[in-house]
Amino acid sequence: MRLYSGTDRDRIDTYHVVARGGSSGTVTVSGLADADRRWFRHVPDRGAGLTIADRLVRIDGTVNFPGTSRRPPGGDRAR
Repeated sequence: MRLYSGTDRDRIDTYHVVARGGSSGTVTVSGLADADRRWFRHVPDRGAGLTIADRLVRIDGTVNFPGTSRRPPGGDRAR
């Protein structure tokens, strides 16, 4: 699998891989420039890719404590 990154859903840089992996395991991405929100494009060796974003949206003057929003800390189950 290959992982690409960008600062906007429509501006993911698919020329520079930020992480590689196999069919299972974890990766750690570091060294990316600061952004209000980071988007990723997960491209598996087979099958359809997936576009995802970090959940924390940074807004000046706010703190994002787990459990203070309507969603539980683990997020919502996909349907």
